[in-house]
Amino acid sequence: MPIPIVNPHNITKFLGAYRSMFSKPQYAHFERYVLGLIASEKGGSNITDINDLYVDRCHQSSLNRFLTRSPWDVEEVNKTRLRVLQHGRRTRSRRNGYLILDDVLISKTGRCMSGVGLIFSKSEGRSVLGHNFVSTHYSDERGQYPVDLRMYIKEELAEPMGVEFKTKIEIAIDLINSAVDNGVSANTVAFDTWYFAKELIDAIEREWTGLQGQR
Repeated sequence: MPIPIVNPHNITKFLGAYRSMFSKPQYAHFERYVLGLIASEKGGSNITDINDLYVDRCHQSSLNRFLTRSPWDVEEVNKTRLRVLQHGRRTRSRRNGYLILDDVLISKTGRCMSGVGLIFSKSEGRSVLGHNFVSTHYSDERGQYPVDLRMYIKEELAEPMGVEFKTKIEIAIDLINSAVDNGVSANTVAFDTWYFAKELIDAIEREWTGLQGQR
């Protein structure tokens, strides 16, 4: 059953940093989407779940179009988020923090989704249809938050999609450089030993002297 959502002042104040990045209708969708993610008991598993939280909701396709077709820049939004976090007394990164590099496989059932492919799952010991994301995450004794992510697209799918193929190591290097460019500092970079490649180590050592591989 839909429940009314009242925008808390501290949330709307935080989201105000993004207002200039959207048109007025886009910002209304953006605010609704973020608040829906926070309020959803299911963790905002899909657009319909989020849209159904609102009494004054429109058709879910409006929110869907905002996320998939509306001309706004995802990378610029993330840069703004990190800038806001780096200006916060309790959220800014510290040199004694950890930057965690990892990848995750999200299984899918449909073969027509962009970027979906057969990816080997170590936990299942077989190839699984899904999306594979490489991500960075910051953590210290005060808290944690995601930094950035990129989708790994298999080489045979990249060209038909019109995107440049990159290995997971190359994506990881891009993510390390992105973290540095966005002001995220850390003394330790933690990752699975699978990522222990010279190219990645060189990229890390250019920025950080601490290094820790995790099995």
